[in-house]
Amino acid sequence: MGARLLFSTLLMGSTVIYQLSSVAGEDSRPTGNFVFWLVGAIYFLTILYGGLFSRVEKVEVFALVQLCLDLVLLTLLMLATGCQDSVFLFCYLLLIIAAAVVLRSGGAFFFALYSLFGLAFLLMGNYFELYKKLAFVRSPETIEGSEVAYTLLVYGSSFFIVALLSGRLDEQLQATEKIVKKQQIDIDNLEAIQRDIVMSLNSGLMTTNIEGEILFLNPYANDLCGGLWPAVKGKDIHDLLPRLSLSLVELVGSSARVEVPFFRESDQAEILLGLSVSMLRDHLGEKSGYLVLFQDLTPIKKIEEIARRNEKMASLGEIAARMAHEIRNPLSSLSGSIQLLGDGSDISRSDRKLMEIMRRETARLDSLLGDFLRFAKPKPAQKSRYKLKSLVLESSLLFQQDERFRNCTICEDIEEHCEVSVDGGLFQQVVWNLLVNAGQAMQPDGGRIWIEVEQCYNGVSLLLLDEGPGIPESERSHIFEPFYSTKERGTGLGLSIVQRIVSEHDGDIEFYDESERRGLRLFFPAEPFVE
Repeated sequence: MGARLLFSTLLMGSTVIYQLSSVAGEDSRPTGNFVFWLVGAIYFLTILYGGLFSRVEKVEVFALVQLCLDLVLLTLLMLATGCQDSVFLFCYLLLIIAAAVVLRSGGAFFFALYSLFGLAFLLMGNYFELYKKLAFVRSPETIEGSEVAYTLLVYGSSFFIVALLSGRLDEQLQATEKIVKKQQIDIDNLEAIQRDIVMSLNSGLMTTNIEGEILFLNPYANDLCGGLWPAVKGKDIHDLLPRLSLSLVELVGSSARVEVPFFRESDQAEILLGLSVSMLRDHLGEKSGYLVLFQDLTPIKKIEEIARRNEKMASLGEIAARMAHEIRNPLSSLSGSIQLLGDGSDISRSDRKLMEIMRRETARLDSLLGDFLRFAKPKPAQKSRYKLKSLVLESSLLFQQDERFRNCTICEDIEEHCEVSVDGGLFQQVVWNLLVNAGQAMQPDGGRIWIEVEQCYNGVSLLLLDEGPGIPESERSHIFEPFYSTKERGTGLGLSIVQRIVSEHDGDIEFYDESERRGLRLFFPAEPFVE
């Protein structure tokens, strides 16, 4: 419609120039305002077509009506401006080209034929002098029969040649358009696949410019970093990863994966990221930035730690039986012998005191050996459905009767109907070990211990806190290792046994810190009860 409006405007201007260039005194009648009315009608119809175009359903029929009206108006315009002498005869060619564009090759030949009919109508009327009495017609020169035939032959040939060429050109354009559309669809599909791959990638992907300023984070990377996009856009990568000591140039040259600690503020979690960096190049092969791939290695490190721990446990299990035989039997004999000696009446006070120390130390060794055997060769968990309040209260009562922890006060907050499937004995062992660990941490002054048990939607949470100094950050990665203890006379097996039992119940342990309370949160998942 824009091209048609432009053509109508040019036609109007040409008509004005045509009228102004008419020579007064020629033997021809002036056309008056008729030509302007014709061009104005074409201009008006163009605007009307533009308004109706969006409401038309059958576009080809609508175009056919337009072109037919244009053919009539153009024929009248040429009649008014001198028939075969009209300067607007070229408009027939434009009409044929327009028909080829809108109605394809068949439409072009159709209007080539009817344009020839229109031209023949003009020439034959002039030949028989039918237009001399029409006031709006500028009288053309008289035309001979041979000239009529020659003009029709020349213009007819040109009409059909233009129809043929424009039709072929339109067909080629249509074929090219189909190829381009198909290629564009392929490109769009390829871009969509690439976008889906990037957005669905189960690894963090980051792109930066050559200066190291962040340009893009995929959803996995954004989630891994705590939802920092788009706040980090345009910032240096070292602002996002402040503990990244190497530059991107150095990372590109490194073949090994680089491990970078990262503190995620959204959930206050410390994670370990594994980074690999490659150069990003544009379509010309020029360096345009860096491509950074990274993953959360925290679960992998936990699995590796569990594997190392299990490997240790396998070795310990192999020597557990030997230790029970080689140490416990002589230890029992030694303890019995001391007991018999102590029953004598002729033992001095100092000797009796030494025997009491020996008896106490053998008891401690026996307890240590028992802890070791329970840890190295644990019995399989025999799970049953328990209300945890009774199990916790029993362990709490035993703890409060222990002379070592008389200065400790237990504060209990346990849901009445909190149930889960656990091994009752092992669960009480967990509670006891945690209570002992908390009580020892607060010696010699003592303090309060909190036990909180609540039912979660997918299991049970056990929170055991105390007023002790807590576990330093530097010790937390080793605290569950066998024989690792921060206490002077600790065995280093209490928390290892706790971790082992919780793992057998498919549970989890995490550190918990408040302003005045510190300790551990244990989670035991819910399981269907099987009788």
